[in-house]
Amino acid sequence: YLSCQWLLDNTIYEYPFYSIFTTLSLFGVWQIYRNFQKDQEGTISRFHEFLNQATTLDIRQLYENLGIKYGFQEVQIRKILDFAKKEL
Repeated sequence: YLSCQWLLDNTIYEYPFYSIFTTLSLFGVWQIYRNFQKDQEGTISRFHEFLNQATTLDIRQLYENLGIKYGFQEVQIRKILDFAKKEL
């Protein structure tokens, strides 16, 4: 039963790219968290700006203003995964 449980998740059928979008978002979240550990006030300030600009800038500009990288090269993903492993 457990091996087929994913078939019962309707989001796979209704929103086929949902899991991909969620995964990509998590890479951004981990970068924000890493920045927060280094500079709490700066990260919070940049995040407030991010929220204020969310409807006026494209995602690359938003990420840049937030102080994180938009892109999914293997080296970048490896750094984020290594950081997440240490934190968990």
